[in-house]
Amino acid sequence: MFDRLGREFTLVRTTGDAAPFVAAAGRLGVPLTVLDLEEPILHDEPRGMVLVRPDLYVGWSGHSAPADVDALFEALTGTRVPSPSLSATVT
Repeated sequence: MFDRLGREFTLVRTTGDAAPFVAAAGRLGVPLTVLDLEEPILHDEPRGMVLVRPDLYVGWSGHSAPADVDALFEALTGTRVPSPSLSATVT
C-alpha cells in the first residue's frame, strides 16, 4: 500500500465524494492525490475515506467530508490552529 501513496497528501477512498477535498486542496495549493480502491484493505474498515499525510500518518478519516475541508487542510499543514470542533477529527 505504501508504494501507492504519493509524497503529498493522499485521499484513499472506497466510498464518499472526493470533490470537496480536491477543491479545497486546489484553493490552498496543497498537493493531493486521490487513490480510489475497489474495496477496503481491511474488511472491517469503518471509514470510506482516509486522508494520509505526506509523512504517512492518518490525518483524518470518515464517511463524508467535514463541513470545512479548508480548515482541515490548514490544521494538517500547520497554517491554522484547529478549532475545538475540528480537533476531534484531526490526528
